[in-house]
Amino acid sequence: MSEEKEPVDLSSLENLSFSPNWANEDAGSTHQQKQSEAKSRKKNKRPAKPPPSRAQKSHTPDHEWVFSISPEPLALQTIKQKIKESGLAYSLREIVEVFAERTDRIKVKIRPKRDDDYIWKSKLTNKFFTTKRNAVLELIYAKEKSPIQLILVKEEAPKGNFQYIFQCPKTKSFLPPTSFHNFDDLVRRHAFSSGIGMPHEKYLSSLIKVTEEDKISEWLKCPIPTFSYSLAGLESQKYESLHGLLSALENQHFDRFFQRVDSVVVTGSGLEALDKTLKEKVEGFLSIRHKWKKELFMACLVHFKRSKFCLFKNREALFVRHGERKPINDANLNELSSKIVSEICSRPKVTKKELIQSLLAENFDLKKVVLEIKWLAKEGYLNEYSDSTIALN
Repeated sequence: MSEEKEPVDLSSLENLSFSPNWANEDAGSTHQQKQSEAKSRKKNKRPAKPPPSRAQKSHTPDHEWVFSISPEPLALQTIKQKIKESGLAYSLREIVEVFAERTDRIKVKIRPKRDDDYIWKSKLTNKFFTTKRNAVLELIYAKEKSPIQLILVKEEAPKGNFQYIFQCPKTKSFLPPTSFHNFDDLVRRHAFSSGIGMPHEKYLSSLIKVTEEDKISEWLKCPIPTFSYSLAGLESQKYESLHGLLSALENQHFDRFFQRVDSVVVTGSGLEALDKTLKEKVEGFLSIRHKWKKELFMACLVHFKRSKFCLFKNREALFVRHGERKPINDANLNELSSKIVSEICSRPKVTKKELIQSLLAENFDLKKVVLEIKWLAKEGYLNEYSDSTIALN
């Protein structure tokens, strides 16, 4: 199906909380621009890498996902209401552009392509994860709704000669050197208790190395607390380290906090509910619009048909309007309506402004002319298009 190329004005719908520039990008691009863009892409295209061997594929930690795209329901309902109120006919293509230009107007359904890939949903935060380890780490370092409890066991000042220590860049607290006997757990615990929602390896690399003797002496005077850990509702089971707690969460208590789901549906503005792996996949998918514009077009078409909107083809494009179209011969027209029809028939193409000016020149009242055109459009005897042109059915 070919689509009209000229940009159109949808300013009558600009108050529906969408940006006023409904028709942009593809709608305004010319054939020459498209050729130029194609040449640029061809020029910058790198040679394709050879496909990985079977051995390489089996060790690739990547996941494969299937994405389905459709208009966001509230945005779709708003557009339907505005089309109904305006009485105008809009090309389905320009309506699709409205959704495509902002990701909060579309929703994406995500499901694993392979049977051995899973999506896990947190029962506490409603976030989604691609691996059990990602899910558990988020649970441990969550700033809110954490089920993890700390139990103070003892406090003891560090002993020994140290050439350096570390300092947390966020809290400015001093932390032991890597040679300290339970360094890893102390750093994890500090990140946990301080609400530092950062992956462990990234947090380690952010620590500031301190070699000043006075600061090391200051740290040596501060007792280091030792904690055990438990889970809310499972207080009788205690763990001596966060690493042990992490292992227990992943292998013994995972189903208590997470559930497997077959698919996830999010809007383009709700990607924060996904873990990093899945979020990056969806962002990559959404960034390549030509991969999903056709699917979005078909989804919009189905939605409008189910909602009893009238879809018709004209000027080599598919249009949407509210209410069925009717042949003008079936209408019982008054003098003004007859004159409107006559003016439209006498020209190959006429805009609403031109039609009104012509009727005003024949001493018709402006208000009556505007109301009569609107009545004829809403009754389905003529189509008033979003580019201000008017035509009979």
